[in-house]
Amino acid sequence: MHQPSDDLIKVNGYNEGFTGWGREDSEPAVRLMNTDARRLDVRGWAICYHLWHPPVSRANLPANDQLLQSAAAKKATWCDSGLTAHLPKA
Repeated sequence: MHQPSDDLIKVNGYNEGFTGWGREDSEPAVRLMNTDARRLDVRGWAICYHLWHPPVSRANLPANDQLLQSAAAKKATWCDSGLTAHLPKA
């Protein structure tokens, strides 16, 4: 059975090239949209929690914007610096 986590694995998870605040959640969404992943809108149907954390610097926002724009322009479906760096080698 297909699991939503399978989709995140297929695009190599979150891109660890992002630093500081901004766009780190949008970029994997772009890569997912560039695959055959099905979007499920759960507003009003799911509970969402945000973990409090201290504010993070937004100094790298322009660089993060560039990473996001690059993923969109290239129609990326994979990032090099992602989940596979943390998985055992096959």
